[in-house]
Amino acid sequence: MLKPKQRGAGKPKVFPIDDLKLVLRGKRILRKKHTPIALTPKQFLLFTLLVRQSPALVPFARIHREVFKCKNAGEFAINSLVHRLRKKLGRQLGRRVVVRKHHGWRYVPPTPAWQPVRRRVK
Repeated sequence: MLKPKQRGAGKPKVFPIDDLKLVLRGKRILRKKHTPIALTPKQFLLFTLLVRQSPALVPFARIHREVFKCKNAGEFAINSLVHRLRKKLGRQLGRRVVVRKHHGWRYVPPTPAWQPVRRRVK
């Protein structure tokens, strides 16, 4: 679950996620050494839904309910929204939003650049 960083009363809530920060008030994504990414309300809602459930799959029905507020928005509507979201996120971040065809979407968190190799000791 996302927990906001405690800031002053007038400051916007910021949720740190992996190497990203979500700013609720401006519906923006912040990354170190990059320009902020401004999203539309639906794109921001979809992205936060995927991140909250990460790395689990979010079924199309749940996306319909929570993002489009209806049951029959259609798979095409979701796919076009994800396409626009990925385009705004850019190549590197956009690859983290992954589809499982006819089932749903998910956000795959980045893996660390260096992972220790575990060796079996006999």
